[in-house]
Amino acid sequence: MAIIRTLSHQTPKPISAVYVNRTKLISQTNKSIKIGFPTLEGYQYERVKDIVHLIAQGNYTAIYLADGKKLMISKSLHHIEKQLEKHTNFIRIHRSYMINLFFIKKYLNAGGGSIELENSTILPISNSRKEKLLVSINQFFC
Repeated sequence: MAIIRTLSHQTPKPISAVYVNRTKLISQTNKSIKIGFPTLEGYQYERVKDIVHLIAQGNYTAIYLADGKKLMISKSLHHIEKQLEKHTNFIRIHRSYMINLFFIKKYLNAGGGSIELENSTILPISNSRKEKLLVSINQFFC
């Protein structure tokens, strides 16, 4: 079991799994964070850094990963957004779309604005979220 060293006057504490709203979040010593998504078979664990974008489909969410895989989970995009809110590289760009800023390839002005991701997916940006997105992009890449 890995040990986390704290202040010198405190005893070392073991790393353990943390449970947040019935979703398991596992932190490892190499800073690789995995998040558990409920599937029909149980939970599937994926690295947060491998999530490219998410698409709402009613009460389900399609999660697209860097390796090209797609997960369909029975949780709303709002629910997943709450799970990912402490990861500042994720931003909601539309009522139906959320992206990982690490995977932005282009910002396109045409048609009110859209984002092209590294996997060539193009997603529209809602007018109400455009300003927040542009501020986040400037902060993230500067």
